[in-house]
Amino acid sequence: MFPTFYNLLLATKAVLSIISDLVCIALVSVPSVILLNTAEPYKRGFFCNDETIKHPYKDSTVSSQLYVTVSMVIPSLAILAVELTHWTNFKKYFGTAYSALIVFYFVYTVNELLTSISKYTIGRLRPHFLEVCNPNITLNEDSCGSVYNPKYITEFDCLGSSQFGSYEDQMSRVKDSRMSFMSGHSSATTYAMLFAAMYIQNRLKTRHFQIVKAGVQMFCIVFAFYTCLSRISDYKHHPEDVITGALLGSAEAVLAVFVFFPKSRKRFSSSTSKQLEYADPNEKTSIKINNFNQYN
Repeated sequence: MFPTFYNLLLATKAVLSIISDLVCIALVSVPSVILLNTAEPYKRGFFCNDETIKHPYKDSTVSSQLYVTVSMVIPSLAILAVELTHWTNFKKYFGTAYSALIVFYFVYTVNELLTSISKYTIGRLRPHFLEVCNPNITLNEDSCGSVYNPKYITEFDCLGSSQFGSYEDQMSRVKDSRMSFMSGHSSATTYAMLFAAMYIQNRLKTRHFQIVKAGVQMFCIVFAFYTCLSRISDYKHHPEDVITGALLGSAEAVLAVFVFFPKSRKRFSSSTSKQLEYADPNEKTSIKINNFNQYN
């Protein structure tokens, strides 16, 4: 009876651990959703002669849908495929793969939260701000000041531009044009792609598939690098926005792979070296049973 009860206890503990993981991810996601749907970014002024915000509007080379899809799918597939090379039984495979996946998605969610907080708190104007905003002031010396004594413009409203469709779409673009720092594309893509590359390097120890291993890692690095560069060439972000986002994503990837994942994995590590000694009251001799610490 005792072994059955003990295994049930371990299984219950594992289920509660998984539920708590999912709840934590949901809780971290809530502030980002609230910011996106209810908050307004900090309204920063501008100088009329600021050439960094006079660029034309361009569509994104790497769309939000594309970068999110690649950032989610590639690391997930990498984890599932790599852990197959360590297959001994389903329980061990599930424990290790789940630990890696849950860490990846939790840190990804944290990255989104940190990026959103920076965007709404700082309110830096995007390079295409003036074209999207179309401020209701005349950009001349009276309102803007002279070249040697420029005025910092804070009293203005954005009229929007008809090229962006309905009034609601125009105002949505205006809101987005105030959220340049830091680059969400850069932080998320760098985190996800570096996570995948480092995870493969750290966990794929077999001598086989070396060309495939290197190819996938190079794809991850090139995709992240190209995405970062495209945010500058598309006039979506200033270079500092992209660099900061990439640095944040890199730091998160290192922490996720080398700090958080090993700790998360311990909950499901299998050990048969330890034993519990269970004294049956109906027997004079003690019975040794295996203590499977999968969930400790």
